[in-house]
Formats: sequence, C-alpha cells, structure tokens
Amino acid sequence: MDMLLRRAEGLHPGQESVRERLVAYLVELNHYGKAKAVGNAAEMTRLAQTLEVEETILAKMLQGAVYASSLVKDNFSDAVIRHFGEGALAKLEELTATMVFDEQYWRANLEQFVKGEVHGAYDDILADRRYRIVREGQLLLVAFPFDAVLAKLKGTSKDIAPTRVQTAFVETTTTEPGRRATEAVASVLARNDFAPWASGADREELVFAARVAAMDAVAAEIAPGEAESVAADEEAEAQRLFHMRQVAGLAVGGGGVAAGDPGGFFQGLAGVFPPRNGPSWWRPPAISIRSASAGCSKK
Repeated sequence: MDMLLRRAEGLHPGQESVRERLVAYLVELNHYGKAKAVGNAAEMTRLAQTLEVEETILAKMLQGAVYASSLVKDNFSDAVIRHFGEGALAKLEELTATMVFDEQYWRANLEQFVKGEVHGAYDDILADRRYRIVREGQLLLVAFPFDAVLAKLKGTSKDIAPTRVQTAFVETTTTEPGRRATEAVASVLARNDFAPWASGADREELVFAARVAAMDAVAAEIAPGEAESVAADEEAEAQRLFHMRQVAGLAVGGGGVAAGDPGGFFQGLAGVFPPRNGPSWWRPPAISIRSASAGCSKK
C-alpha cells in the first residue's frame, strides 16, 4: 500500500482513487465497530457485506501492484542473468526475498551487480599489475584495460525460461482469451464512473494497466462490451458491477507501480553513485514507465 500511496503520489492519476478506497474502508470499519459495541445485529450484517466488497477491491489494487512489481523484478533478473550468468541467481533471490521493493532494493542490486563488479575488476587489475602509467605533459595518467572490466561479465547465452507472471503478461496479447480479457478491461477503464483517473492517463499507460488487470482470473468474467450493457436481473447486475470494480482496482494497482518504480530506481542509483553538482538526470523522472518488456526469466 505504501507503493501505491506514497511512492506513486503525484506520478499516477489513480493514486487518489486508492486513497479514497482506503478511507472508505476505514470509515465503514469504524461504523461496524460502533454497531458491534451496541449490539445492532442488523447493522452489523449490512456493514459486513459492505466491508467484504471494499476489502476485495483493496485486495485487487494490491494484487495489481504485485503483478506489476513482479514483472519488473523478473525482467530485471533476466538482464542480470544474461550479463552475469546463472551464478547471479542466488544473490538475486536473496535480495528479492529479504528486501522491500523500493529504492533500497534497487540500491542493493546496483551495489552488487554494478558497483561491486566494477570494483572487483579494478582490484584484479591492480593485483595483476595490468595497468599502464604514462606521462602526458604535466599530467601522469593511469590507464586501465577496459576489456578486463568487461571480462567480469560472464553472461549466458542459454534460453531463460519465463516466469508465470511474464507468461501471463505475454498471453494478454498473444492468446485469444488474453486479448479478450484485455479488451474487456479496456472497456471498463473507458468508463469514468469506474476509472475516473483514466482520463488523465495516456494510451500506453492504459494499455499496460489493462494488460496487468487482464492477468487476473476476474477479468475473464467480463465479456468485451459488457461494460456498457446491463444484466437481466438485479443479482446478475450487482455481480457484473462487482467484477468491473475489481478489474478497475487491478488496473490502478498495476499503473501505480509502473508510475512509482522509476523514482525508486533513480533514488537507488543516486545512493550508489552520488551525483556531482546534482545534474537533472539523477532526479526521479516525473513520468511513468508504462510498459515492462515481457522478456524471459528463471522458472
């Protein structure tokens, strides 16, 4: 929830809707506590049903965030494994299991796979005396062979199997059920009453959010075009609206991560390599990374 409320603040138009849903849930929870205190069974029953709905919507927002953050981490892991080989997998898994997905996560990975590897290469160069010292005018220059640094990149040419998250994301555009689910979610996001934030997002952001939401089984419960229809009876209509609220929650969760994660990466980068005189490119960008490449990963 911190990822959606604090780190996405000012970066994603749906951040306010997350806050509103959380506040609404806490208000209803407070009302339930009061009803329980006075023994009002009827009111408790009514509020319990409302709370169940609100809990589900909040859970879907978090689930969307989990899908998107898992996709980012899996794709990053692929890049590390390709460049540093399968031996990097154990360290990647250790960092993923022990760290929250924020700027500290990125800082730890950059320390390990960028700064640490480069420092290790230079230590080896110094130990093997592979450097050259030359004089140019009044300057004394030390030359390090860059190939020795690149030699630390013991990558792999093996195919890396995609994770379940990556596979699910790819299938939202490569399979008929996936395309149908993505289209259905897009039709929900086009409705201002379910996704008022969508009007402030651009097309790429909406496509990514729709694909993240389409990864969840609830998206298959909505047929393309159903967002504009009305069910035949009251119970079916309530279920239809509930499904639509869930996929809207998934979309805003996924979009919030895509908006907030670049800031975490840049903050982690600045922590590892402090900027000199604060050039603008070190500051977190006020834009979203709206699509994560669905490359391969571990298993």
